[in-house]
Amino acid sequence: MVHGKRKDSCFIRLEDGYLIVDQQKFAVDQQKFAVDQLREAKEFIQKFDEAILACEGEEELLQLEEFISEMAKLSPEADDSDVQSFYLN
Repeated sequence: MVHGKRKDSCFIRLEDGYLIVDQQKFAVDQQKFAVDQLREAKEFIQKFDEAILACEGEEELLQLEEFISEMAKLSPEADDSDVQSFYLN
C-alpha cells in the first residue's frame, strides 16, 4: 500500500442494476453499489491506483455512463448537471 492505496487496479461494470467493482474482471469477491450509493462507491474505488471500465462494447459503456450519471443526480455531492468526466476526487 502506498498512502492508503492499493497498488493494483479495480474493474467497474454493471450487472443486474448494480455498479460492480472487483479486483479481477468478473471475480467472486466483488462489491455491489446501488444507484444511490455514489459516496460508498467512490470511497471504495479510491483505495485502488487505477479503475478500469470493464465494458464489452459500446452499448455496455453507454449503460454504465447512464448509471453513473443517475448516481450523480441522486447525490447531494454532485452539483453540476453537465458531467464532463468520471474523475473521483
